[in-house]
Amino acid sequence: MRHSPVLAIMQPYFFPYLGYWQLIAASDIFVLNDDVQYIRHGWINRNRILRPDNGWTYMVVPLHRSACDTRIRDMRIDDSQPWRERIRGQLAAAYRKAPHFRLVMELVDTALDTRTSHIADLNAAIIGLVCHELGLSARLRVQSSGGFDYTNIREAGDWSLEVGHQIGAGTYINPIGGAALYRADRFQARNMELNFLKMDERVYDQQRADFESSLSIIDVLMFTGIDGVKERLKACQIIQAQNMIS
Repeated sequence: MRHSPVLAIMQPYFFPYLGYWQLIAASDIFVLNDDVQYIRHGWINRNRILRPDNGWTYMVVPLHRSACDTRIRDMRIDDSQPWRERIRGQLAAAYRKAPHFRLVMELVDTALDTRTSHIADLNAAIIGLVCHELGLSARLRVQSSGGFDYTNIREAGDWSLEVGHQIGAGTYINPIGGAALYRADRFQARNMELNFLKMDERVYDQQRADFESSLSIIDVLMFTGIDGVKERLKACQIIQAQNMIS
């Protein structure tokens, strides 16, 4: 019997947090939705890392100014600023004593050396690189180059329905935090099951008193290594939409 693939769709984030990778691990096809409007102060060009002393801060890729309706795929990196050196300096200051610092910095250096003028392309390269290191087998697809028909998309919850239908997905999976956007009956009408991923928080040693949760995957890699991240990919629950209490 032919397997109907499990689909997940997310915007292409910059070194996203652990739950993003759990979603990829739970998928057969993972679509990077770069065809929607870029929203400032989101996760496209920044993410959270530890500060050297206490708390957390952002690492940021600067972008050129653009019109408010510019799509993610068209957002251009501002290379007039030394952002690569700044990020490397931030990571060295915060993580030089972390047990996996050297190996993770090699990965970060390779990722940041990706030569592109667009943030979506940089993030796609980063996601592909980290997937390779983690041994994740989901097929990554970039939405803007996927030839999808957007005619019937009217609201945020329609992207998964339309893309899933067009690729023949049997299941769509989404982070549980976005559950309110989706209705199981609409997926059933398209012969798709709707599932949600709930991340189980696992504390790890960040070499400080107070644990900072949901930081970039870089933080988890620095302190637990590749094997530690692989183990934490399993620390989640897949919940069927029909089993959720409304």
